[in-house]
Amino acid sequence: MPAPQLAALAIISKRGTPIFTTVYGDITDEEALWLQCTMVSSLDPAEEKVKGVLGATAAVADRKALPDNKYLGFIMPAMEYRVYGATSNTMVKLLAITKGDCRDQELKTLLKTLHDLYTRYVCNPFYEIDTEITSPKFHKQVDQIVSDTPLKAP
Repeated sequence: MPAPQLAALAIISKRGTPIFTTVYGDITDEEALWLQCTMVSSLDPAEEKVKGVLGATAAVADRKALPDNKYLGFIMPAMEYRVYGATSNTMVKLLAITKGDCRDQELKTLLKTLHDLYTRYVCNPFYEIDTEITSPKFHKQVDQIVSDTPLKAP
């Protein structure tokens, strides 16, 4: 069985718009578009997981009920890929698409580190919340996070 590989990462706003997306590996434009569509289609199952964490009767608007650990875990399969996610207190979704099964601890660490990087970025007073992150420095830091993880990009 081949080692799991990271295929894509995304940060999605609470409104469902992509803030940051990147794909890894030598893939065609069509495959990259398919991965981005998969990220967006995983938002509904991710929201269902958040509702499950809050409880069946709790309102989704009650974000204070979210535990400190906002890792959602496995969200959905997509052909040979698997989508994993986490959420923030502001309901920003962090998604990782992998090729192959991964250990939860590796993904928790990756998504937490990505969340920490995103949090530092949005603290910049010149950043407009929920707008696309185009900073080359941010992209470079994400690539560094990925290179430090056991989930190597292909």
